[in-house]
Amino acid sequence: MEVYTFEQYLKEPYALDFHQMQRIHGELSEEIGEDPEAVELYEELIDAAT
Repeated sequence: MEVYTFEQYLKEPYALDFHQMQRIHGELSEEIGEDPEAVELYEELIDAAT
């Protein structure tokens, strides 16, 4: 099994650095707010991603 590092990931096309990820996550969280349908969809997204 090959182990990848964050530095290797950053060399990939369309890679996001940590600050970009934080900004996007903040924007998503702000948009989702307390909307139960949006929260459910976000939880499904996280489950699928992990």
